[in-house]
Amino acid sequence: MFQQVVVRRTLLGLVLWGTACAMVGAQAPRPSSVQATPDFSGQWVLEKIDQPGSPGGDFPGSYGPPGGGRFGDRPPDEPVERATRSRAMPPMERGAIVTITQSETELVTKFGGHERVYALARPEGEATPQREPPAPEEQQRKSRTYWDGTKLVTEIEESRELSGETVTLKSHEVRTLSSDGKTMTVETTLETPRGTRTVTQVFKRRR
Repeated sequence: MFQQVVVRRTLLGLVLWGTACAMVGAQAPRPSSVQATPDFSGQWVLEKIDQPGSPGGDFPGSYGPPGGGRFGDRPPDEPVERATRSRAMPPMERGAIVTITQSETELVTKFGGHERVYALARPEGEATPQREPPAPEEQQRKSRTYWDGTKLVTEIEESRELSGETVTLKSHEVRTLSSDGKTMTVETTLETPRGTRTVTQVFKRRR
């Protein structure tokens, strides 16, 4: 009888020990599958523009006729040169040079005397209304920039009062970096009362 009790206790101990090991193994941390976000910092040369037709008008977006990001991300009391406060980046042609600086909280693009700031947020962050510097017409703009894996996405929705009528413009910009870090592609989809069109710009790293 005594031997049977000892055997049973030994078997029970082995079972409990095996269960504990299985639980520890199940709870062991797994290798992180989070992809590192690309670094767009540097000087870039605009090498190619794929812009079917002419968008016409003034749209939100990236560069050229579709302007990109917005100027309202910095605190209003932070001094900014008047030249950088124009409503949109000037049109860009092949060979144009853009300088980008990037941190955990923002991405800044500079072209000529113009600067555009993208404040980075989490994908679930809610877009909040922002006011730009005074413009000829009344306008209201919502904007957010966030990481979608290795893609940097900027969404802009702008409402303007034109001749007593509210006009809504939308922009969806996706910025990606090639695996070798030498090519940056910016694809901007514009939604306007005139329809929807996509503009793709390809930049090569200068340095």
